[in-house]
Amino acid sequence: MLCDEGGTRLKGTQGSFEWPVDLSAAQIDESIVLGKGLDDLSFQFWWSAPDEPFSVDRSVMAVEAGAETVRFELSDRPEWRGPLRRFRLSWTGTPSSGTWLASVRFQRN
Repeated sequence: MLCDEGGTRLKGTQGSFEWPVDLSAAQIDESIVLGKGLDDLSFQFWWSAPDEPFSVDRSVMAVEAGAETVRFELSDRPEWRGPLRRFRLSWTGTPSSGTWLASVRFQRN
C-alpha cells in the first residue's frame, strides 16, 4: 500500500496500482510514469468513468518507455472523455531488485 503526496491511498497488487480521482479527461493529455529500472517492464494505463468498471477499451499501452520514464498518450483516444473516477497502472514482466516507481504525472499539452 502506498500513499500519494496528498495522502490518497493507492491499492496495490502484484503488477498494478489503482487509485481514485475526481478529474475530467479534458484536463489531461498524457500520463508520465517516473522511476528506475522500468525498461524491462511493459506498462498499461487504465481509467474508468463514474460507476463503470475498468475495461480494455479504456486503457492504453505506453507510447514511449525507457529505464526512467514511461509515457502514455491519452488525448487521441476516443474513450478519453468526460469525468474520470479511477486510474490503474499495470505492468507485466519481472521487476529487478533496483526497479521502483517514483511518481505518475499528468500533463496538458
